[in-house]
Amino acid sequence: MKKILLTLTIGFVTICAVQAQEQPSSIAFQDAGIKDFCLRDRHIDANKDGMIAQDEADAAIKLSLMNFKSFMRNIKSYDDLMYFPNLEYFHAGYTYAETIDLSYCPKLKELDLSDCRMLKVIILAKGCKPEIKYPVAYKGEQAKVIYKK
Repeated sequence: MKKILLTLTIGFVTICAVQAQEQPSSIAFQDAGIKDFCLRDRHIDANKDGMIAQDEADAAIKLSLMNFKSFMRNIKSYDDLMYFPNLEYFHAGYTYAETIDLSYCPKLKELDLSDCRMLKVIILAKGCKPEIKYPVAYKGEQAKVIYKK
């Protein structure tokens, strides 16, 4: 909604000073791989402007970072998930990460970590009990789940 700041009429001419509508700022992703996946997902970059605004991230309930042969990415950090608080389904994709902090996503119902071959620790929000698809145990040890307040 535009806000009229000043209206001035001189004879037959009216001049209006209008405040421009503020554009939502885009998320500054730390991991280029997560950003690329989000931009390729038509449900996340809903307006197709090549940026992800916080309102678009808030609307996302599903995020898959699954790798395809034509688009291989090794996600190094999952810190960008803090921008997606309403995720219900998350597939982490292929990574060498040893820890994944999903405590920013308290609404998770399904969590696919099957491609996280070196995963040791999964951090979830207190009270969040998603169905988890674990990776093959790294060196015989199943990833440990920690709950964060």
